[in-house]
Amino acid sequence: MAEEDKNIQQQNTTANKEAEASDVTDVVKRMREKKKKKAAVIRDVAITAVCVVMGVVISIQYKSLNSAGSHGADTDKIALYQTNILNLEQELNTLETENKELSEKVELLESATNEEQIQKLEEELNSIKKFSGVTKVEGEGLYISVTLTGDILSATLQRHLLSLVNELKASSAQAISINGERLTAMSEIRIVGQYVIINGRQHSAPFEIYAIGAPDKLYSGVYLNGNGPLGALENEKACEITWGMRESIIMEGCKPDDINTNLLKNAE
Repeated sequence: MAEEDKNIQQQNTTANKEAEASDVTDVVKRMREKKKKKAAVIRDVAITAVCVVMGVVISIQYKSLNSAGSHGADTDKIALYQTNILNLEQELNTLETENKELSEKVELLESATNEEQIQKLEEELNSIKKFSGVTKVEGEGLYISVTLTGDILSATLQRHLLSLVNELKASSAQAISINGERLTAMSEIRIVGQYVIINGRQHSAPFEIYAIGAPDKLYSGVYLNGNGPLGALENEKACEITWGMRESIIMEGCKPDDINTNLLKNAE
């Protein structure tokens, strides 16, 4: 009997141990499940937070790009409008000047004496000589120096110089010279090797450019808020640019053989 009680007691002890072990296992499982759920929640929150941050960053960048693109487009439009306004003002001034000159000619022909007519014709001839570049002239204007500090493609240099001269003309320059060469209607600007050919004569850097005209208008035309030919030259790594407005520029006339008209005939 005592032995049976002992066996029963051992069985109960074993059962209790198994039950306790089972309870511990369940607790461990529940703790693991809680940890897994907590980790999953943290992971989901972290992913959500990262997505939100990325969304905000992308949105900001997108708006910045749109703003920059819009600003760039507005800047280009403003520069274009300024150019158009400048050109229209120049055309208007030219037309007004021509109209005034024609009115004076009509008045002269109707009322002037022979001596007065001859004097007027001489004045017009001198004006034509000055404008055509055959006489020495003086006036205020703009000075630009282009020094080469490195290698630059010939075509690039030629493009810059031509663009600069064209804008000076468009900005009502009345006389232009490069390295002492007075530019005329038939003057060429060509690049041959390391030299620039002007009026058939070769020149090397630095290139000293003088233009007689209204200094503010000349500078505004060639710089154009950094979008003009002067701004483009300043952006060239191989070029060093200096410029300045001058109260007095003296410019020699072109050489006698720079203008040939022997093949020209008056056409009725």
